[in-house]
Amino acid sequence: QVLLPRASNGVFTCIAPPFAVSLESGGGMRRSKFLLIGAFAAARCASASDPKAVTNADRYESAFEDFIRHFGKKYTDAERPRRFAAFRANCDVIEARNAQNKSYRLGITAFADLTPAEFAATYGAPASLEPRLEGMADIPLLGMELIRNLSVPASVDWRTQGAVASIKNQGQCGACWAFAGAAAIEGAWKIATGQLVSLSEQQIVDCSGKYGTNGCKGGSIEGGIAYTVHAKLTNDASYPYSAKEGTCQENHNMIMIPEGGVVGYKHVQPQSDQALIEAVAQQPVAVAIEADQTIFALYKGGVLASDDCGEKIDHAVLVVGYGTDKGQDYWLIKNSWGETWGERGFGRLARGKKGGGQCGITATPPSFAVVDGSKAKPIDIRATLIAAAVAAGVLLLTVLFCCIRSRCRTGSQRAPLLAQDSRQSRVAPAPAALQIARPAGGQRLGGAQGAQGGGSRLLQQASQQPSAPSQA
Repeated sequence: QVLLPRASNGVFTCIAPPFAVSLESGGGMRRSKFLLIGAFAAARCASASDPKAVTNADRYESAFEDFIRHFGKKYTDAERPRRFAAFRANCDVIEARNAQNKSYRLGITAFADLTPAEFAATYGAPASLEPRLEGMADIPLLGMELIRNLSVPASVDWRTQGAVASIKNQGQCGACWAFAGAAAIEGAWKIATGQLVSLSEQQIVDCSGKYGTNGCKGGSIEGGIAYTVHAKLTNDASYPYSAKEGTCQENHNMIMIPEGGVVGYKHVQPQSDQALIEAVAQQPVAVAIEADQTIFALYKGGVLASDDCGEKIDHAVLVVGYGTDKGQDYWLIKNSWGETWGERGFGRLARGKKGGGQCGITATPPSFAVVDGSKAKPIDIRATLIAAAVAAGVLLLTVLFCCIRSRCRTGSQRAPLLAQDSRQSRVAPAPAALQIARPAGGQRLGGAQGAQGGGSRLLQQASQQPSAPSQA
């Protein structure tokens, strides 16, 4: 499940995270709880200030139990010792690297129970997989962006302009090519039309086989984009992701990008930071990288600068910006492994490395989508307001109905008590001097009822120096 090294057709498969993380999309308390637990586990097995934390088997075991619980791992009795040994070894890697005060930091991720060999072998490129070539001649390659020595901003972050949709998780399906391609289209469409859409990656996985893609077994960014040129694209809510190959469904009521909205794609000159900078200054760009190394699997934040990952291409991500942090230039990437990887799903790779760049980010031609914004359907403000009013009305009626039902149940429960009180009053009336006038109907119930009743500029803006990314 990794990207195959690109041949002339650029086909590859890609690494997929081995386990779905149950806490990845949780907001507020759930995310905070996960971060605290992650910090607790990391402190137990990666704290340079407490040597006992890495020599005490009980602490390893306790951290492993936290890992199992919060990443939803399940092992057989025979498998558990092997997973624990791999986890402990990865804890040692985390401690050793973090103690060196690198520009990046490692931590506990969903991959922490795999050995480097297992990770590479299980999620590496299957050597026997041959790319499918039919339809590749139809791919609308619109040229290559070469270095033009343009004046570009010192930093760009397309997230600040809403040109980047939320982080997603490809699961145990090698569909990184579909996620990267869809994200590139989403960014281009937002910049061209002002409308941010969240496209269905499942539609691209299921329907783009004609263009040389292989579903969960891999594909090319270009093949996925080529399919979208001739398709009506729906959103992920209408055509949800299943992390497996399915039957193509192209009849959708919810069309986010009409046929012809995507014109094609362009390549960017490879092995050139300047060419990629100039392209990213205009819009997000999809790239292929090597991601099958431990340093990438355990990455939790900072600027990743290391020779551990080279140019054996096996994964696709989206470059959504670039910048400099503490003197270290970086590329800002959007991954598709959920929010628990890296900096809430994003990462920063060192910029300026010779050859193919950090983890091979410029080793092969990056790609970006070309769209026709004139095809966009104007947002119907009137229809949007009507829909909002209808939704508010339904909500109000639901609340009123619940209140009425609750009041009726309360009244039915109190009725026997009131009747009993009335009978007792008739049997043993209080002396006249102590009797309190009580209105008919019961003031207590009426009082409760009364209480209830009273109740282009995008580029300039994206080019502003971003604040320091949050650390996951």
